Amino acid sequence: MSFFKKTTNVKDKPTLDKADKPKQKDQPQSFMEDLQANTDQLKQAFSYPTNNALKMRNLYLPFYEKHITLFYVEATVNTAIIDSHIIEPLLNEPVQPLETDDIVSMFIDSVLTTADANKITTIQDATKDMLSGNTIVLLEGELQGISIDTVG
Repeated sequence: MSFFKKTTNVKDKPTLDKADKPKQKDQPQSFMEDLQANTDQLKQAFSYPTNNALKMRNLYLPFYEKHITLFYVEATVNTAIIDSHIIEPLLNEPVQPLETDDIVSMFIDSVLTTADANKITTIQDATKDMLSGNTIVLLEGELQGISIDTVG
């Protein structure tokens, strides 16, 4: 009879080297057509509401019949640029007929009064751009967003 439990020696167990572990890359997370789902993903990326530097502004654009949300990081943007080059043009009645095939491109080319606006397609693009002082515009029903230079 043995009073001691038989154990295996740690040296006898095979170990996994870091090189043997399967590498998992973080896949970029694409935007969804659901504005609330995109909003929740960005809130999670910025640890909101614990980190309250993330600012959001929900708007309804009656002339385009679209809900949008603007996102930016406080203290990295010039809010006067946001008001005059993003919000005002979006809330004004369009001068030319609407092209609804690609509303994101139409906003960039014809509505926003800034030259530095680009399409983005992932949460990672949005977070990186916001940390650089950009404002992000996400539209309900669209798989693309708009990143606008608003560095303050």
